[in-house]
Amino acid sequence: MSSTKNRDNLESRLSITLAITGASGVQYGLRLLQCLLAADIKVYLMISKAAHLVIATETDLKLPSKVGLLGKALIDVFSQQTEQVMAGNC
Repeated sequence: MSSTKNRDNLESRLSITLAITGASGVQYGLRLLQCLLAADIKVYLMISKAAHLVIATETDLKLPSKVGLLGKALIDVFSQQTEQVMAGNC
C-alpha cells in the first residue's frame, strides 16, 4: 500500500517535455502523449510545423496551428484537465 501511495505522489509531481517533429512516427508521439496524460503527468508539448503536416496526413486529427487553440484541441481529444497540457509550436 505504501509503495503505491509513494508512486502516486511521484507521478503527480512529474512533468515531461515532449517534442513532436515531422518524422513519420508521429503516431508514437501521440500515443506517448495519451499515456502520459492518463498517468496524470503534466506535459509541455512542442509540435513543429512539419509535424502538423504529418499529423494531418497520417492521422484523423486536425490540429489548429494557433498555440492557444492547440492546447485546447489536445485536451478535447484526450479528455484531460486544462492545466495538464501546455502546447506550443516550434
